[in-house]
Amino acid sequence: MSESGGRAAAQPGRPGDPHPGRPDGSGRPQRPGNLLPETRSFVGRVEELAWLDEELNPGSGVGRLVSLVGVGGVGKTRLASRAAARVRDAYPDGVWLVELSALHTAGLVGLAVVEALRLADQSTGPVTEVVVEWARGKRLLLILDSCEHVLADCVALAETLLPVLPGLRILVTSREQLGLPGERVLPVDPLPVADDAVALFAERAAATGFTLDDTNRPAVEAVCRHLDGIPLAIELAAVRLSELSLTELHGRLGEHLASRLDVLVPRGEDPGTGGEGGGGPRNGDPRNGDQGSRLPGGGKSGDEGSRHGDVRGGDVWGGEGLPRDVQGGDVRERDGLPRDVRGGDARDREGSPREAQDRDARDREGSPREAWDREAWDREAWDREAWDREAQDRDAQDREGSPREAHDRDAQDREGPPRDGPWPEGLLPEGPPRHHTLRTTIGWSHELCEPLERLLWARLSVFTDGFCVGAAEEVCAGGPLPARRIAGLLTRLVEQSIVRRHRTDPARFQFLDTLREFGADWLRALGEERAVRLRHRDHYRRLAREGCAEWNTGRQVAWCERVLIEHANLRAAVDCALTEPDSRVALEMAADVGFLWRHCGYLRDAQHCLDLALATDPAPGPDRTRALWVRGSVALFQGDLKVAAHWAVRCADAAQEQGDPVSMVAATYLTGGQIALSGRLSEAVDVLSSAPRLPIGADAFGAAQLQVRVALSFTHLLGGDYERARTVADEAREASAECGESWAGAFADGIVAHADLASGNVRAAVRNARTALAGHLLMHNTVGAALALDVLAAAVVAAGDGPRAARLLGIAARVWELTGRAQMDSPDLIATRRSHELRVRDEIGETAYKKAYEEGRTMRYEEGLDYAVHGH
Repeated sequence: MSESGGRAAAQPGRPGDPHPGRPDGSGRPQRPGNLLPETRSFVGRVEELAWLDEELNPGSGVGRLVSLVGVGGVGKTRLASRAAARVRDAYPDGVWLVELSALHTAGLVGLAVVEALRLADQSTGPVTEVVVEWARGKRLLLILDSCEHVLADCVALAETLLPVLPGLRILVTSREQLGLPGERVLPVDPLPVADDAVALFAERAAATGFTLDDTNRPAVEAVCRHLDGIPLAIELAAVRLSELSLTELHGRLGEHLASRLDVLVPRGEDPGTGGEGGGGPRNGDPRNGDQGSRLPGGGKSGDEGSRHGDVRGGDVWGGEGLPRDVQGGDVRERDGLPRDVRGGDARDREGSPREAQDRDARDREGSPREAWDREAWDREAWDREAWDREAQDRDAQDREGSPREAHDRDAQDREGPPRDGPWPEGLLPEGPPRHHTLRTTIGWSHELCEPLERLLWARLSVFTDGFCVGAAEEVCAGGPLPARRIAGLLTRLVEQSIVRRHRTDPARFQFLDTLREFGADWLRALGEERAVRLRHRDHYRRLAREGCAEWNTGRQVAWCERVLIEHANLRAAVDCALTEPDSRVALEMAADVGFLWRHCGYLRDAQHCLDLALATDPAPGPDRTRALWVRGSVALFQGDLKVAAHWAVRCADAAQEQGDPVSMVAATYLTGGQIALSGRLSEAVDVLSSAPRLPIGADAFGAAQLQVRVALSFTHLLGGDYERARTVADEAREASAECGESWAGAFADGIVAHADLASGNVRAAVRNARTALAGHLLMHNTVGAALALDVLAAAVVAAGDGPRAARLLGIAARVWELTGRAQMDSPDLIATRRSHELRVRDEIGETAYKKAYEEGRTMRYEEGLDYAVHGH
């Protein structure tokens, strides 16, 4: 059908796209790809970059699979991005970064690649086939970032793509290598202390007013040596100079990273070797990502290696293997507060007297950084009435839902988190010493945070790929953490480099993966993980419900942008709903989120969640009917007509059973659309014409009503009945304008352009085709944009401008390529396009046609679209 949706977040450089490649920061990509401009300076890695320049050069590099392997926080992603930017010109089809850290489910790596490539995938086959088909004959570099938790999927992807795509190279960042034949591995060591580590510290500390000179350099070197030269650890320490002197910082790190680790090393072991007989990780041991001289010529980019040995016997924050504020195994003591909140801080009792005195004074006098007033904290801490009310609300929900879930929550509400449970494995210093150093530094930064800052850090870890203040307030507030405090506390976490502002959207915030993982470990330790994840689910459940309720209104474009930005969080929330016992919530979310994904191009995500939700054979009701409609409309977009027919029948039966007239009209869209795409045009006209003209609502099924009219108009167009096509399309345009929506209206504009062209009104055809294209671009609709470009090219050649028409055909070919289905595999549309091509060739000649066509074909994506919309 002509109203097929494009892959919203899968198109390079579209206007309004939150993730296009914008290397110059202007909003206009300079070349294919999605690498963002660096916003922070890059320090060191000269030898590694030189090696990568050679390896990633298609003309000289030996291997086509290169892996950067190292501990978390060592700078693998920054190094990969910098190296890829340096060789970008060698890859005319782009350098593409695929971020995998947000994936929580196996089998999604291929889909993440499709989305990173901005492919408007409308198929139902394996996603690797979509990638292969698009990338065949191209030269591109793919960066698979953070592969360690989906390693098997990354191995399978590389094994599938590399043999059949000779122009593809893959750059991997991971904590362990893929282990494939021909893989070139570059272990990423920490920065050399004496130069690069010190330079990084000085640059990051400059924001606090610090200046490096000969007098303070020895202390900075000592700090960097304590931190093993790990970039993330250095950055976390550098920002502390806003509160501590360099001497105090050095002393603090000495406490946490030397004596405490040494205490934990068993007697008789050399801290430098990690144990008797060399059993611990050493320099050159692959277990710590340090495999000796790997760079050409034997040069090694790291420092002298770790000095702390193999830590086995406890945790680095406290003497008994637990953080000070959790020692004794109880994170919520008698009054429900962490120990460091009940009338004093554990650090004040156990730390230095001067430090305790300073803190007491700061707490009495107030603090510009929102230092907590302990009396106020005690008054509001764990507001038991609110907590009990929340527990009662959950109990009421559980009585209607799963008994097991009710039992689990009941126990938690009575007892709080487990009092004597073991410290979570994620916080123990396992692995090589450099892992210990980073985790200890993060733990030290965590200790320096105020209690509410720590609690917010933990709760924010449930967000995937960013969040805004409003979402943080709704998901993270509760107990001792009131919503009104969250914005200020979030600012403090940003100032401490725990949380970062999004590089392209300053209203959003992000964690580095390592810091988010640490917060998630703490959330589990607090016993709050499931409760906060359910809050996250419910927040995005409400968001999706609101989006569907307002979809057919003037807020449609804004909702489309919101769905693109929140895609990862929506996916995580839907996954949470699908794994919880209450299938009713899962069905509602699948119907609502699936509807939004269908219209914003995430067809496979919609298919996946709807298939799971509908497999439970849910009870009849409005949510089930909507879910059936969305599943059928997804199948229509994918061209899977047999499956579409199945869901059309089920949706029609459900609507009939429900007795809702609007649902029955919506079901007509599935039935008539599937028949039309099967080529039975007169039968499709009868079915679509039979739908009653009811008042059009503002919600999802209001949009379905509009789509019935667009489908009928398009069916008339395919049958050559241009007058009826125009009449129905004009009705759809008028209704679209009344609603304020853009999605269906843009398709109607394109149909009117076809009718104008058939009637000989060329100027109107050009105008309406450009209007259609602009509307599709607002909605990030690749297929709609490609259809509009085809009719625009036809109108331009009819106006006598053959060279411009040839360029437009070249631009359209590139856009169709993103969909994987040129002209939607429609014989009628393919024949129409070929007739336009022949006409242009006849008018301007073969040589001129090829030249102009190639000019359009090689334009940057946005440049081509601007040329089409504005005519210059």
